[in-house]
Amino acid sequence: MITTLEILETLRRVAMRGRYETARRLRSTIGGVFLYAVATARADTDPTFALRGALAAPQRRSWTALTEPRAFGALLRAVDGFEGQATTTAALKLLALLFPRPGELRAAYWSEFKLAEGVCELLPEIRTVTEATM
Repeated sequence: MITTLEILETLRRVAMRGRYETARRLRSTIGGVFLYAVATARADTDPTFALRGALAAPQRRSWTALTEPRAFGALLRAVDGFEGQATTTAALKLLALLFPRPGELRAAYWSEFKLAEGVCELLPEIRTVTEATM
């Protein structure tokens, strides 16, 4: 049987490396597993319930807009040098060129990109919350 203390020790090891958000998500994932276990009569309780608020919250950072041409150029060069997945690279380039909110780009439809005309019309106001989170 897994105890609350065992889960807390594991989460603290993650948090001690400065990965506060990862620790919070891990607690949530473990809680989801226990929620399923309780619902299917494989466990009596969810030991992560008592851990809500026990971990340090990650520091929120505010990122200012790039208003200087040199800083923007450095950003574009960094995106060009990025060696991640092709979809991530494409999304970074589109974000830098179109300035949408990240959620708007993720929920965009191909019909909103008029490639022949070189136009992109992201229409977030027509999306519902449910549709944007699918």
